[in-house]
Amino acid sequence: MSSVSDTAQSAPAAVRKQAPGNPLAAGLVAFGAGLVGAALIPASEKEQQAAIAVMDKAQPLQQQVSDVAKDAAALG
Repeated sequence: MSSVSDTAQSAPAAVRKQAPGNPLAAGLVAFGAGLVGAALIPASEKEQQAAIAVMDKAQPLQQQVSDVAKDAAALG
């Protein structure tokens, strides 16, 4: 896990070195570094409860979204 931490810490330098003049690339690298950093921090109990509640509420919509996507693919 220390290599992931090292990569996240070196991300700002990588952005400056590899993406001069390209704000989209810099933004993507920063976003990726943020995801890595967030993955290193364990979720709190409230966050876990919120995630479970969202998943429970989203479950009925999953089939509807799947059906709509299949219909759109068939038409397209």
